[in-house]
Order: sequence, then C-alpha cells, then structure tokens
Amino acid sequence: ALGEVSFYRFPYFYAGTGNEVPTGFYETYSAQFPRIYLTAMRRLVPKLYTGPKYFFQNTTMMEYEEGGELQRNTVSGSTGSVLHGFGWQIRWDQRNHIYAPTKGFYAESYLLGFDRWAMSSHDFNEYLIDLRAYFPLNKHVIAIQGLAELQYGDVPFNRLSSLGGDRFMRGYTKGQYRDKMLVQSSIEYRSPMWKKIGFAAFLGIGGVAPSIKEYEMRFLLPSYGAGIRLRMNEKERLNLRFDYARGLDTDNFYLTVGEAF
Repeated sequence: ALGEVSFYRFPYFYAGTGNEVPTGFYETYSAQFPRIYLTAMRRLVPKLYTGPKYFFQNTTMMEYEEGGELQRNTVSGSTGSVLHGFGWQIRWDQRNHIYAPTKGFYAESYLLGFDRWAMSSHDFNEYLIDLRAYFPLNKHVIAIQGLAELQYGDVPFNRLSSLGGDRFMRGYTKGQYRDKMLVQSSIEYRSPMWKKIGFAAFLGIGGVAPSIKEYEMRFLLPSYGAGIRLRMNEKERLNLRFDYARGLDTDNFYLTVGEAF
C-alpha cells in the first residue's frame, strides 16, 4: 500500500479560478485538515500494477481575508468541506530507476468519485492521466512528461486542479491558476554527473479551463528554468534538487529531494 496520513494547518492563498487571473491578485485564508490518501495496488504482470484508491480530507476554515470571495461564501467549499473519495488506479512502470530514471516509460491513471452517499459534502468525479518517457543520449538524458486532469461536478475550490508547484510548471506557485481541467507538458534536459554535481534545464507549457469545451490554446502558459543537482545516494540515484523557474511575470526557487518527474 502507498499513501499519506497527515494533518495540515497553514495559511494559504486563493487567486480565483481560470487562466485570466490578474497578476498579483490573491486573498489569504487559514485552514486546517487531516488527510488520508491510500492506494493498494497489486502486480498483474511484470511492470503493470492496479488496485483501489481512497482519499479523505476534512477541511475546516479558520480565518478569511476581510471582504474576500471566500468570506462572502461565493466559492464552493469556502465554508469547509468533508471529502470521501473512492476509486481505482492503474500504473505501468518501465523506468530503470525510481528517483532519477535514465531510460524507460511510465504511465499512471486513476478515477476518484466523491459522493454524498459516501458521506462526502460535495458530489464530483476526477480523472487523471500521467505519461512520462526517458531517453538516454550518451550519458545525457531527455525526460518528457504530459499530464491531464479532468473534474466534473461540484468541486470545492481547494480540490480544483492546480497549475504549478515544485514538480510541474515550476514557474508558478501551486494554486495560482486552478480550475476543473488541467493540461500540461514538460521537457527536461539532465546532464551527466561530474563529481556528484549535475545540471538540468526545463521547459513547460500548460493551462487550466472550466471544461474540455471551454479549453482554448490561448489559455496555455509558459514555464522554463534551470537547476543544479547534487547526488546524495549513488546506489539509489537520489539527488538534491535546486531549481530556479520562471513563468509569465512570476518566478520561483525550489530546494527539494528527487527529480521533478
């Protein structure tokens, strides 16, 4: 079984939904929630795994920004939410390493359903597909990734598909753009290690929309950047990753463990 059992209590920001959020616009709020995220997959054949998936999160809103959309209760989930999601996941993993692959393919897809009959405060479904490929060029590596997430129904704002973060579209803070549909693709060059130090450069494009029908190419946003890799564990090929990324009028620094994808 794989998953997460945790408790969060932090200040967050909300910048509305869609791709046309004004630069610099956001409102702050504080929330706390326990989260349980479990997947119990079994191997069907070599490299192919599948099994049930469960998600639970009970969000309690603690503080709002005065006069904001969340305080005015104009956003789904602004008074809190209780989510119980049940679904199924399938994974095809041909990578030669987990943390820093140099060749192979990876594909993952899941479907989660949140329903009131299962004691969820909101009714919606979400579907995700994540595809990755790694191509060795001598000791250099080209990594390519594409991801799509679709949601249907009454999705609370803090569960909407979110663009950005330390893994995909790194030029944007996660949640800066969010909606019921997310599509993004990235390509990354990874250099060979020299005395445990490596280099990476990456480029991505992606966007969000309320639905497939309303998705337009003009909504696509760029992201690009570069970073340094420090090999922490040679056997597991585990790297310390330091990235600088830019987006449209935004930039971010990241320091974390493991490759972005």
